Amino acid sequence: MSYEQWRASTDPKVSGSWNLHLALLRQPLDFFILLSSIVGTAGNATQANYAAGNAFQDALARHRTSHGLPGTSIDLGAIRGVGYLANESTAHLTARFEAMGFEPQDEMDVLAVVEAAILKKEHSAKKGLGDAVNGSQIIVGVPAGWGQQTEASAWSHDVRFTGLGPVDVASSSSSSSSPSSLHDDLQVRLTQSRTKKNTSQVITDAVVDRLAKIFMKADTREIDPAAPLDRHGVDSLVAIELRAWLVAAVGVEVSVFDVVQSRSVRALAEIVAKRWMKGDSAPN
Repeated sequence: MSYEQWRASTDPKVSGSWNLHLALLRQPLDFFILLSSIVGTAGNATQANYAAGNAFQDALARHRTSHGLPGTSIDLGAIRGVGYLANESTAHLTARFEAMGFEPQDEMDVLAVVEAAILKKEHSAKKGLGDAVNGSQIIVGVPAGWGQQTEASAWSHDVRFTGLGPVDVASSSSSSSSPSSLHDDLQVRLTQSRTKKNTSQVITDAVVDRLAKIFMKADTREIDPAAPLDRHGVDSLVAIELRAWLVAAVGVEVSVFDVVQSRSVRALAEIVAKRWMKGDSAPN
């Protein structure tokens, strides 16, 4: 991403939060709440700028509490009914989050968490618990069995979240369906391809399989490689994820523009195949 793209996302979170902190530094506040995102804790592919802005808010809340000032960052997950996910055009994203194990929150759930953050100081004083319940960060909507996920999300492979659910280390380490082994298998098949047509078909099959996983389709035949990508629900967010996967799995440079402008999976595969055969590898 460009420096301008980085600043466009981080400035509202970083500068806005810091300016409020400075402006209210000498005010006797009862609470200071920052609405952050779970992305600041877990990260998300291609959203480094957004993750950084939210991570700053989490750090600012800790900074304030370490100096005896009120401060709480609420790391929100998917929120249904309001905001971006309230539109019919994004209903498939809500369904996808739920299939991944997330628990989308309603507006009233969010307001209840905000209320709890406002009242936590009073509550801890009444119960005599002090800092035990006066933490600076609240994470909302993390699935209890997240550690059991395999292909649903890159986050589920992060060792920091293995405590959220039991993980069969023996089976997962030897499984041929791990992301690295899937990438290796695709590279082997590409190396064995002798013609552009065969290479394109290998990539087509791999993209179809990936889209089936993204949209939680049990049968890859539900993904028509000749159909327009938007017919399968490929929007800008899915395009970003698919682009990141193509770069990692195939090893060639692909832009989000290449994905969204392709007429179909097959057309996208032809673009990628041509670059792979030319040796246009992605930068490390």
